[in-house]
Amino acid sequence: MRSEKTYKNNFLKSATLCIVAFFIACSPNENGYRDKNKAVDPSLLSTVDISASATEIFAEESVTFTDNSSNGPVLYSWTFEGGTPTTSSEKNPVVTYPAAGVFSVSLKVRNAYGISEEVTFEDYITVEGAPIPYLSNYAFNGNLVDKGLNKFDALSNYGDPTYAEDRKGNANSSWQAPDVADQYLTIPGFKGIGGDNPRTVMAWFKLPPEVTNRSTIVSWGTNSITKMFNIMVHGSRIRIEAGSSNVRTDEAFIFNDNVWHHLAVSYDPTDGPYLKDVKIYVDGVLIPNATDATGSFNSETRLIDTDLAGDVMIGQAIYNANHRFKGEIDDLRIIDTALLPAEISAVAAE
Repeated sequence: MRSEKTYKNNFLKSATLCIVAFFIACSPNENGYRDKNKAVDPSLLSTVDISASATEIFAEESVTFTDNSSNGPVLYSWTFEGGTPTTSSEKNPVVTYPAAGVFSVSLKVRNAYGISEEVTFEDYITVEGAPIPYLSNYAFNGNLVDKGLNKFDALSNYGDPTYAEDRKGNANSSWQAPDVADQYLTIPGFKGIGGDNPRTVMAWFKLPPEVTNRSTIVSWGTNSITKMFNIMVHGSRIRIEAGSSNVRTDEAFIFNDNVWHHLAVSYDPTDGPYLKDVKIYVDGVLIPNATDATGSFNSETRLIDTDLAGDVMIGQAIYNANHRFKGEIDDLRIIDTALLPAEISAVAAE
């Protein structure tokens, strides 16, 4: 006969095996959830749902996402198109969007019963480019109103300006330069940006075929070495003058084609103190500068040290009435920072 001790030991072993077998049959898988191969009632799974603190923002702003999924999810797998970070496992992550665009958001969750299907919320976040704080901003929509921070409306020195069709086909929405000596626009009260301070000047322009010489878009300062800042189209190149010096684009273009072109000129003193360090963009693309040996003049030795003298002139050089603009100018903008290439490209694509 078995002893009572042996019987008890066998009974305990049998009971233990039964308990282990029960938990093996009913336990979660190695990921902590029920085996995906076993049938699960779909109603037990989480239904994915989200919300956001904002769905329309400016670039560099952040959004807080909130998981609103049902049935107690405990693990999260987010994907953020265009965001930083691009993925997250947090329940309510914070995401920053560095660039403009329309972006989707995806989320997959798990609860104790299994993994829900990933849900993508298409075109969920709209990001606009951060507004640029222009000092001067002239749309020339039938007027000379300054939409920039300065609020210095431009002034014609020759009577009522003429306006023409802009690049988008809008009537009376660009300034038609008169092509007459000493007839131009000024910005009363605004002397420009002085010294070696950073700056960006942008404008759309259109020139007729007969124009082959210098056509000034913007000019300020005094006519002496390093003391002025003139931006002009010179034949097939863009030309920037600082006084007894100029820097020109190394690449030649056909500008007198009666087609709208976008021009941007930026200067950042951290790039260097000389005229050669000015950056020139044509239709949103950075164009290399010609060296002094290949077309520029004194650009490698003349500093940027612009004087603040008379009011900024639009459409004529401060030193020569013959260097006047001979076509149309639109959306002239001046700012006291050196805009980034992506910002300039975005404006050119407007």
